[in-house]
Amino acid sequence: MKVKISTALPVPEQIRIALGLTVRKLSLLDKKDFLIEELTEPATHLLRYPGKLVRSGLLFTSAVALGQRQEDFVDLAAAIELIHTASLIHDDLVDDDSIRRGVEAVHSRFGIEKAVLSGDALIAKGVNLASKYGAAVVSRASEASMAMCAGEILDMKFQKEKTPVSIDQYLDVARLKTATFMAVSSSIVADCISHSAHDTLYQIGLNIGLSFQIRDDIMNYLGVEEPGRKPVNTDAIGFRPNVISAMLNIRRQDALMDAVALNNKFLDEADALLVHLEHPELFRQYIEFLRIKWIESAKMELGKGANKE
Repeated sequence: MKVKISTALPVPEQIRIALGLTVRKLSLLDKKDFLIEELTEPATHLLRYPGKLVRSGLLFTSAVALGQRQEDFVDLAAAIELIHTASLIHDDLVDDDSIRRGVEAVHSRFGIEKAVLSGDALIAKGVNLASKYGAAVVSRASEASMAMCAGEILDMKFQKEKTPVSIDQYLDVARLKTATFMAVSSSIVADCISHSAHDTLYQIGLNIGLSFQIRDDIMNYLGVEEPGRKPVNTDAIGFRPNVISAMLNIRRQDALMDAVALNNKFLDEADALLVHLEHPELFRQYIEFLRIKWIESAKMELGKGANKE
């Protein structure tokens, strides 16, 4: 069954200029950055299709929340996007996914060797851009990258075992592979200025990241199609950890609503922390989008299923 819903995260008006500057920064990377044309072409392939920019969006949202000039953190946002893009290149290679952002994955177009090395080059360039903000910032970015690697290893382990994962195992993968990088993206501006709100922003980003992964899993389970997504319902086929399969309820209806409830739990926890921020409005937009749309979509899907029985 195909489900028609709004899949794109909103881009708050207040951060659109900064995101545009980040996209331009990424689009201007060329041979002077990657030294030879043979590396430049595969390294910049996905940068021409910048994706949702969720992580850099959270970074600029945190800058607004802290009363900082967004333009001062464009290079840092670009660094975050470079590291994220590198992880996508390597993930596609590991998972043998041939499409990314609506175009050929890097390994499909340029070969395995160039995919590995172009991912490495993007990480190197990301670290270079982040270094201007200080050692603490580079350390945070490195910690997030390490978590992603650990999450991918766990993901691969569960796929190879071909057995259902528990909800705790699922959340371990989601926290490492997705949510930690979003937590760092949400709090790294506070690292730059040594702000006391760092821990609060980190927890907000972590909860948003867990919700984001659950949302993505529900999309995959329900068969939601959008440009650039892997084929629908492939998590079950590949034994990839998915929040629905992690639920131990027998009935599909209960598992779906339990997933929505878990999504809302993390969003509630993020929302409760907003009181500690001077300017929380943009974070609230992310939270409300992830919450309201999925309640409505899940109920619609359940209603369709009930009518057919």
